[in-house]
Amino acid sequence: MGVSSICNPVQAIFNDFQLCRKEHIILIGSHGTGKSTLAEFLHLITGNVVVESVARIMRPVLKDMTDEMAQRHLFNTALWDFKRWVDVDTIMTRSPLDPIAYTFAAFRATPDHEDFENMMQEFIDTVKGDELAMHIIRNSYWVYVPIEFGLENDGVRPTDVEWQKFVDMGMRMLMKEFGIQPITVSGSVQERAKTVLLEIDKSLTQEELNELIGDLGLDDEEADEEDD
Repeated sequence: MGVSSICNPVQAIFNDFQLCRKEHIILIGSHGTGKSTLAEFLHLITGNVVVESVARIMRPVLKDMTDEMAQRHLFNTALWDFKRWVDVDTIMTRSPLDPIAYTFAAFRATPDHEDFENMMQEFIDTVKGDELAMHIIRNSYWVYVPIEFGLENDGVRPTDVEWQKFVDMGMRMLMKEFGIQPITVSGSVQERAKTVLLEIDKSLTQEELNELIGDLGLDDEEADEEDD
């Protein structure tokens, strides 16, 4: 099953890319909310390519940088990576909004550090000034994954609950800033996936979706709630 939303054919051509239907599903939310688990589950049903966070790959490169340098590097890489998937059907567990949200969290954690506030606004302006990035943002399905359960220490991601809440606050602020009206999910990975798929394909019935998930052997699969 693919994404089947059809838009106005007049809007199909943009910088030589044909994006008449919404080809991207973008998951947004703080770390430790189950985005990666949901992405993999949706991939098994839609076939869309899963694009994971660049932050995990770049950790060894960033460790010797200052906080400001690291955030700038993350943002620039995230923006570049976001745009290079423009002509591929994807399920993204991150976007250029992620490093902005983490910059927001850093500012909330250290409000006397004005550099973070200025950097956050600079990043927002950069995204808004990028036509291709804004086109993808406007023509994608956004899925908000809220905080529903506790964090586990995996030795990689921060376990500070307040920090996680600051990041979530930043994500919600940015959705409002960019006019994003997301599909909000909750519950098990199956329940979350059903919410997304029924919203994307209005012709799909609950019974058909249950049958599809059952045929794929996914109805008994447990959600890894501590995933990204």
